[in-house]
Order: sequence, then structure tokens, then C-alpha cells
Amino acid sequence: MGQFRARETSKGRVKRMEVEAKLSGKYPVIVIPKEIFKGFKTEFIKIKIENHVRTTYFWKVKDRKKTVISFRGLKLGRYLLTLEPYDLEKFLDEYNSLVEKKRDMKLLIKNDILITKIGNIAMQTKNWRFEREHGGGIYIIAEYSSIVSPKDKLELKYQLKHENAYLYIQQYSARKRRYTPYEVVDIDTSEVAIVLRYRHGNRMKATAIPLENLSDTTLRHIMIDPEDMEITKTQDIKTKELEIEGYRYRIKNPYISNELNVSMVTSFKLLNMKDALEESARQIRDKIGKHIASAFLRKKEFTKLLIDIENDEEFRRKFPSIKPDILAKKNDKYYVIEVKFRFKEKYVRNAFMRGLKEVKRQFNILRKYGTFEMDGESISVGGYGILVLGYDHRRKGGYLYFSIKEVIKK
Repeated sequence: MGQFRARETSKGRVKRMEVEAKLSGKYPVIVIPKEIFKGFKTEFIKIKIENHVRTTYFWKVKDRKKTVISFRGLKLGRYLLTLEPYDLEKFLDEYNSLVEKKRDMKLLIKNDILITKIGNIAMQTKNWRFEREHGGGIYIIAEYSSIVSPKDKLELKYQLKHENAYLYIQQYSARKRRYTPYEVVDIDTSEVAIVLRYRHGNRMKATAIPLENLSDTTLRHIMIDPEDMEITKTQDIKTKELEIEGYRYRIKNPYISNELNVSMVTSFKLLNMKDALEESARQIRDKIGKHIASAFLRKKEFTKLLIDIENDEEFRRKFPSIKPDILAKKNDKYYVIEVKFRFKEKYVRNAFMRGLKEVKRQFNILRKYGTFEMDGESISVGGYGILVLGYDHRRKGGYLYFSIKEVIKK
């Protein structure tokens, strides 16, 4: 290894040196000994590598015995290295300089809050960290609320690697038991959200992060008290298999109706983005439907409701093929309830036929299994029900149709 030359900065020395890339096993590597890292005052260093290639690596200084560098394209021979102190301030400057070539985006940090400016829109978060990764990259990982629910979090990864700036969505893979990054290829802004389109294998997908003016009020878990729901009986419907009760309902609590209204408007706006966020819009409507259905079932004297139980790890392990909307208890019996949200009342019959097929499938799987433990009690299902409803944000209410069937054991 050749001698190194150094010059001082306020954050430590900038060092230049020549090194030899040698074989280690089957692959060439560059080895930098521990003593070279003395004198750096920052947590990270940036290593510029120059010869037939030009690239950069980032390393953490603390407790490093030596640095071994290897990458695709590295060949045997001599390389010129420049080691310089590196910190968050330099990362922001470099990331912003590189990313502006791709899109109108800029990162800022004020009072420990990470701000991402996209055009004239800004999103911010307190939940972020600055890290170096295996392979020589360096990044900020930031956590944001999902457009569907604040309980569902999105992770964005702002990465510098090999002199390029990247933006990734991080999704947790239960199969791999780790987060998998997917590169964001396009960003749009709307009145309600920042829309991120990303490459997922051979497909293009989209998700969204709610803007600040909605993130504190939209899509929270809404508990509707049965007393805040006024129901009126209307005409029933009969089919070959079902007797369906008809109702009109109205939400009397102005706070709750406002929460539902904002969620519905958000859903409409997402639908207007064509197919990009159709899935997110549908998830929002499904959540609204479950909130309203829960209040109605309590009003009909169901004493306990288990909602979204597929999120329970033990239930998911036992029943991987089903996702019941609600398990509802009445008179010591549990019923599998399928909830369908439809904008237009004319589609009610069709929704019941679709719902009947699905809820019977779920019921049969649970009934065949027998008794299982859930939420501190032994559960066995004794019937099933379907609830189809719609909500009009202008009227703060809507229609609701309900059918329930007890299945007698033979």
C-alpha cells in the first residue's frame, strides 16, 4: 500500500492514498487498515475510488478494525482513494444535488424534523434515522402514515450509492422476514396526498402518503357509539336463500360524521386518479363500512365484535385462506359477518349474492375447524350474516341492508 497525504478540515482530515486491489479467495478486494481512520471527527467517512472506474463507498468510523471493499467491476491493480469526513449535512447537500436531476424534490431538516419538499408540497416526519448499509451505500429511513390508516406505516428510503441518489418504498416481507426496497419511479401530488408509483417486480404499483392537513384527522379508527346512530326501518328484500332487512341510518354526532365525510371525500379523490390508487380508495371504503356496521350490530344487541382478526398472528396461522370482516357475538354464539360497501343502492342484490358465497366459505372453514382460542375465550361459529351499506357524505347517512342466518348442527 502506498503512502497517504492528508489535509485538515474542521471535521477531520481528508486523506488521499494509493492502494492495491488484491485477490481474496475468488474476488479482488481493497483493504484499508485501521490506522488510516484516525483523525476523523465524524461518524461516517466517504471513500472515493478512482482508476478504470469511479465510485464511492460510505463507512462507519467507530470501532472499525479494517475496511474491506469489493464491488462489481473491481479489478486487480492500483487505485487512488480519497477519504473525507462525512455527516448528515453533507448527505443532504449531495442527495439534493443529485436528485434534482430526476425530479423536483428536496430534503431539509429543521428541529429534528425531516421535511421532503416535492414541488410546492411538503411532507414531514419526526421518525427517521441516518444509517450506512452493507454494500457501501448510505441513507435516511423515514416513517410516514399511510393514506389508508395511520396504523399502517410506510417507510421511505432516501439513498446515496455509487454516486447516484435513489428513493425507495420499503415493504416488510413476512416470507423473507425483512424489509424489501422498491424503487420509486414517479411522484405526483394531489389535494389529499403525495402519490408514489414504484416498480414491484414486473408490475407498477402505487401508494400514497396523506398531506399534513389531513394526516391528523383522516382515516383514524372511528368508534361510532350506537347512540350516535339513528336507524329507520324500510322495505325488506327476499331472495331464494336470504331474508334481508332494509334500513336507513343517520350519524347524529357531528364530530363522527365529519370524520366519515373527510374519509369519503378522500376516497373519491383517490378514485379520480384512475387506477393508480383504486386499491387504497377501496380500503378506505371498506374501513368506513366496518365502522358503520359495528355501530349497527351493537345497536342490534350483538355484545362483542372481533374486527380484522386476520391481523392476529395466531388466527392467520390457523386460517391462512380467510379474512373475516367481523366475528359478532350474540346470545353466546358467534356469527361470521361479511360487510360490503356500495356507493349505489341498486347494486345491493348483487352485493348480497357475492357476499353470500364468500361468507359461507369462511363459515365452513371455521365450522370444520371447531373451537379455537381468540381474545381470551373459546370461540366456535354458529352462523353467518351479510351487511351491505352505503354512505352519502352530503346527508351524513345512507342505506343499510342486513341478513343473518343461524346454522343448526346436524
